[in-house]
Amino acid sequence: MRFSWNEILYDHGKWGAKLYPLFAYADGTGRVAGVSPAWEMGTDSRGNSLPDDAYPDGQMALAAIEKLREFAEEGTRFCLALGFFKPHLPFNAPKAYWDLYNPATLPPPSPLTKPVGANSATTTNSGEIAAYSQASDRAKLRHAYFACVSYLDAQIGKVRAELDALGLADNTIVVVWGDHGWCLDDYGLMGKHKLLERSLEAPLIIRPPANLRPAAFAGIRSCLPRSRRRCRPTYARGG
Repeated sequence: MRFSWNEILYDHGKWGAKLYPLFAYADGTGRVAGVSPAWEMGTDSRGNSLPDDAYPDGQMALAAIEKLREFAEEGTRFCLALGFFKPHLPFNAPKAYWDLYNPATLPPPSPLTKPVGANSATTTNSGEIAAYSQASDRAKLRHAYFACVSYLDAQIGKVRAELDALGLADNTIVVVWGDHGWCLDDYGLMGKHKLLERSLEAPLIIRPPANLRPAAFAGIRSCLPRSRRRCRPTYARGG
């Protein structure tokens, strides 16, 4: 979308190839179908956690912070879009975020079985997960996914904290939006390509400035019916 913005911040850095940051491993490689693991616990040679910027999302947060400081110094209005990658496959995150969770106490998948009468065409395992090795250990994948969500949360938190520190928060609308959910053994399935609640759930969080409060909650579900009503055809129906 190079014509949609006046400046593109992201530098592919050590990952080079266009899609590698989406499938990034800490050593600078990207996914190799059927070979690359579905998860990575980011550690250094001594087993210590890698820093957040060992992965693209951590670098993106730092770039955003630098840009916010420029905006604050110049006193200019801005629209800043950050396309964080996690928790997209592969589920890679620094060890510190894995350590936040005890695998034995993670919430179990729910529900455990497919809905009765569900169309089998929409309740199959996603082929996406099959492009990775080490994908059969579903407990490990759940742990990795939780780690990635917390890693992403920390990056958003850094940017949000910088808005406060620069005095920009009271004049900025912050929107956090995801594109889909993920079945982590829920319904006995793994992946996103299915018409089930866990796959279709997507976050939409809107934080308005303190002096701008909405009269009612608006989420994806409450927005879509209104959009659909506006798109109803005005031509006559029937023969």
